[in-house]
Amino acid sequence: MKTRITSEDFNVMTWGRLDDLIVKIADQVKLFCASEGIHVDYMLPVLRGGGIPAIMLSYKLGIRKFQAIQTEHDYSAHMVVESLNSLEALHDKTRDYVILLVDCYHATGRTAESMYDRIKSILPRARVIYAVVGRDLMHLEDNREFLYSCCGFVSNECGIVAKVRRCYAHTLNKITLFPWENLPEEVTKMNEELENEGI
Repeated sequence: MKTRITSEDFNVMTWGRLDDLIVKIADQVKLFCASEGIHVDYMLPVLRGGGIPAIMLSYKLGIRKFQAIQTEHDYSAHMVVESLNSLEALHDKTRDYVILLVDCYHATGRTAESMYDRIKSILPRARVIYAVVGRDLMHLEDNREFLYSCCGFVSNECGIVAKVRRCYAHTLNKITLFPWENLPEEVTKMNEELENEGI
């Protein structure tokens, strides 16, 4: 296996940095909700990556009600496959629920779009706030009508991977490694994905 991505290509985020970003996101959500006179009814983490940020946000925002969606990426088909959805347990489909959709990183936006569409198919009157710890510079625009959207930081990870895919040697930007992720596993996983693509 050729090594295109190394540990040097990663920026390892500390728990302290993550907490600072969660506070920033919580402040943005609080300010928006106060300005609109609304409150969040349910926290909806996109599992697995959105689980820890959602729990941290729930403490900062005082939100106790959770539903969850778990997804898997089928990279060969460029699609998001849903494998768990607890939203269907909500009985009042006519209510204007405010859902806080939480994920760790917004790369291409496919997951956010898929989750928004799924939420609206189950709860057509739901209003969705989208909070993500990190967001890619190449995909800052939302392709769905979120009530509000916010993030803790912006990076250029898609640009990094695109450059590697075009066989450029090095970039100045780094790929974010969240505190709960394992560096050797992520390096191996990314190189395997590149190899599977014939790179």
